[in-house]
Amino acid sequence: VNTEAFPYPFGLDPVWKGALNELTFVNSFKMKFAVIVGVVHMASGVCFKGLNAIHYRSPLDFFFEFVPQIVFLIALVGYMDFMIFYKWLTPQFMNKPVIINSLIDMVLQNPVKPEDELFPGQEQTQLYLVLLCLLAVPLMLFPKPLLLLAYHKWTDKKSTLEQTRGAQTAGYQDLDNAENGSHTHAHT
Repeated sequence: VNTEAFPYPFGLDPVWKGALNELTFVNSFKMKFAVIVGVVHMASGVCFKGLNAIHYRSPLDFFFEFVPQIVFLIALVGYMDFMIFYKWLTPQFMNKPVIINSLIDMVLQNPVKPEDELFPGQEQTQLYLVLLCLLAVPLMLFPKPLLLLAYHKWTDKKSTLEQTRGAQTAGYQDLDNAENGSHTHAHT
């Protein structure tokens, strides 16, 4: 095995020190590393949101916020991190396309050119990831507000029916009951 064809095993290859394109390479490395750290940070925040939804027993938040958000994050930005690591870990003689161009082509569904193919089955993988993103966006935006609206309409209707029945039978409610009812309405 030709060891010169493979990337440096850990850290920054000392060959870059003093090279003509050292600044360009190091800046590119720092940007990619910052993206990886940012994605890990965002993923941890989304995971904490999921844990909060479980802790507070909120299936609406879990299924219509956490799940679509983590799917979208992994399918789009997590895939970009995968491509960064894949490029770093592949030998020099293999194709190394520009990641941002690959992501743009992925979203626009442009066919993967043979010289831009990072791994076998890339085009199929990207199609599935875009479909997951397209499925996740409406799940983040529409079900929770619509379900909360329907729930509030149902509780308001139920409350109105109970008040009507109570007024017909009792004829009068004291102040404490009225305060409890308005407090319940305010928090519903």
